[in-house]
Amino acid sequence: MYQSLRAAFIACFSLVLCAILITAALSFLPVGLPAWLKNPTYSSQLEGRTYEKRPSLSVAALEDGSFQDAFEQYVSDRIPSRDRMLMANASLQRALIATAALPFGYDVYPTFYGSGTVYDSKADMVAPLPERQSPKQEESYRAAAEALSAFASAHPDLNMVFCEVDRLEFSGANPASGLISDPIDRPYMRSRFLSQLPSNLQVVDLEATDKEAFVTDYFRSDHHWNVGGAYKGYTKILDTLLPGATPVTVYGSDTWDNIPFFGSNARLGLCEVVEHDVITDLAYDESDLSVRIDERDESIESLRHRESYDAGAVSDDRYQNRYAEYFHGDFGIIEITNHDKPEGEDIVLIGDSFSNAMERFVAEHYRTTYVIDPRRYPETLGDFVESHPVENVLFVLGGTTYVNPTVISFIGGAEG
Repeated sequence: MYQSLRAAFIACFSLVLCAILITAALSFLPVGLPAWLKNPTYSSQLEGRTYEKRPSLSVAALEDGSFQDAFEQYVSDRIPSRDRMLMANASLQRALIATAALPFGYDVYPTFYGSGTVYDSKADMVAPLPERQSPKQEESYRAAAEALSAFASAHPDLNMVFCEVDRLEFSGANPASGLISDPIDRPYMRSRFLSQLPSNLQVVDLEATDKEAFVTDYFRSDHHWNVGGAYKGYTKILDTLLPGATPVTVYGSDTWDNIPFFGSNARLGLCEVVEHDVITDLAYDESDLSVRIDERDESIESLRHRESYDAGAVSDDRYQNRYAEYFHGDFGIIEITNHDKPEGEDIVLIGDSFSNAMERFVAEHYRTTYVIDPRRYPETLGDFVESHPVENVLFVLGGTTYVNPTVISFIGGAEG
């Protein structure tokens, strides 16, 4: 029986491989191909890349090996239903790993052989392996702290808050936190980074207390927080920025259960959670807000695509990044004007993608809210505050962002 199944599998695999090779070969000829022999898509949300184009054949490319490498990837990308094939292969490997782990009582294991992500079967959660301590990482923390200290020293009159967003790579809520030696955990980050920040830069530490709290406030398959977690973070930040201020009053929520979300950890780990994530947004009375994105006038819909989701006008790709699709992608600068607060103060929010889900809440309290992604903004923070007389500066950054050399240069760079 086993031999028969094995022979059948080999035969089917050989037929698929032959079809792919024939398709690739014929694609170099001026002949039409039947639709069933083509991969109809040009990119993969699952892999986060554009498929390899048909390589140009030349003597030079053959001699240096670039044609062979490109052709190999091109052929691989021609596999029909490639995303499904990748997921099925990883699922098979994961089943074997889970079976081997069962006698030892492990419910956390790699999503496939050699994977840098793990699956927690009890929590139905996918997580990256924690990052390890290293001299290079410690130097990055030192450089980031020095940049923030230099900016704070140069601008003592600004009301400044630094919000440390929890990320699984550095969180005690990571199901794999006990599986890695010398991980970069929160105590390590506090001693190497947060404790080194100047006294006039107030710190809000948003560490999740445990795994249960994490999966309540964050997606189980993505590295971002959900809107509930973003709202909780905003209330803690507001209490530091504007002590005594009243957060926006939430009177309901909207959830789009019919639009499945398999987040970045699921895509990276080739592992669909059993109960897929969904996008939820909060219902509250929005102020009269106008929006400019990278110097272009936009509507509030550009910050949260509620109308599109209500109408079902979303990508039909199963592995679409729903977080960015709903809340929006990352831009150099967003300017949100609150016409209900003409006499209010201004604030600049320095954020990565975590701030995309909460910037609307912050904008309810200020006349103008500038949102800058330091990875995409061409000037320095010092240049910005010199040309835009803001009274408040808020950093909302995860541990993989503020150690980015581009971000460090943005924060601590010399003013023009």
